[in-house]
Amino acid sequence: IPHLDQAVQLVNALFRDNSFTGSLPRLPQSIKYITFQNNSLTGTIPNSWASLCRLAGLGVSDNRLSGSFPPAFFHNPLDQFLVDSNNFSGAIPKSLCRTVEYLRLDRNPYLSCPLPSCCVHYGECDDYIPGQSCCDDSC
Repeated sequence: IPHLDQAVQLVNALFRDNSFTGSLPRLPQSIKYITFQNNSLTGTIPNSWASLCRLAGLGVSDNRLSGSFPPAFFHNPLDQFLVDSNNFSGAIPKSLCRTVEYLRLDRNPYLSCPLPSCCVHYGECDDYIPGQSCCDDSC
């Protein structure tokens, strides 16, 4: 995927179901919603994405992404944070409970426990599957 940071007018982008490979690209500051779901992307979420102050929704589900989330990533509110079915690891900050409206973390077997309380009992079981993400295998 080419870097998109020069597309300064880009606000919403949907790159879903394309069999893309490689790492996640640099993004422009104008981006509000970005989706790379159901591809074959590898690597980590770039640290530069933490400075995308307009970003409101991120979808990177069903890839082969790994690593931890950039520490500053959850400073701004997000409508959606869809990162299920990857290999993310590390701790999920407690600030996530205050900053994310809709969350998908399931099927990330390397996330550190305990998850923040908002994750453990988040919405319906279809939205968060504790047994496939972390410690608790009951709904």
